[in-house]
Amino acid sequence: MEQQVQQGKFFGIMGIHTARAIERLKEGVPGDTITRDEMKHIIGRSCDVNSLGYGNVNSAIHAVERDHGVVWSWDRDKQAWLCLNDGEKLTKIRDLVGSAKRRSSRAIRVTKAVEYTKLNEDQRRDFTVLTAITGMIRLCGGTAFRHQLEKNVDDKLFIEPPSTDLVKLMRS
Repeated sequence: MEQQVQQGKFFGIMGIHTARAIERLKEGVPGDTITRDEMKHIIGRSCDVNSLGYGNVNSAIHAVERDHGVVWSWDRDKQAWLCLNDGEKLTKIRDLVGSAKRRSSRAIRVTKAVEYTKLNEDQRRDFTVLTAITGMIRLCGGTAFRHQLEKNVDDKLFIEPPSTDLVKLMRS
């Protein structure tokens, strides 16, 4: 059984299990926890790792982050999803940036293994673009870049744009 829901500008088909998870997750307040067993009773499916229910919950988490500004993260100690407060969201951002930095390091190693002369024209264009993106992620995720930004903020040399402007920029 499926239900129609509006997602942004487009209508999409969402499974009832994901819709039920969204209904519960969007009501979260910082400090709330939901175990896999509790979520199983809410959505009617097992939420064990790699199960269909687990995928439903992950889809729901993405939707409530995007549409409702409620952020959930898996807490290993509690073995439950935890609704994050603003301080915990900063920690999550720091973790995600660190992950992007580590992945970019691997991408750079792979880049070094590519033989440019063996690529066709389209592949060369893609290689050039991907290499530039990887380099920018690595540069902006680096410690030196962060320290320089912090210094510029402290010296009032860096004017922070409103976060809504940054979000609009990323969506365009």
